[in-house]
Amino acid sequence: MKPVPQSNRNSMRSSVLRTAAGTLLFGVVHSLLASRQAKEGATRLAGRRQRSGLYRGFFILQSFLTLGLL
Repeated sequence: MKPVPQSNRNSMRSSVLRTAAGTLLFGVVHSLLASRQAKEGATRLAGRRQRSGLYRGFFILQSFLTLGLL
């Protein structure tokens, strides 16, 4: 088996680090928006009825969008 050239190793390392950072960012955003504090903030901004009707849809949409960025 031939050794992998240094330039390919750097490129692969960079890809792995970007993927790991993106995954970490996705998890942080997902957790923050799923938190009780975020839901309470949405309730203060939009009211309980609107938050109840819109928050889940917004949460799912942002999940798909941020997952697509990975």
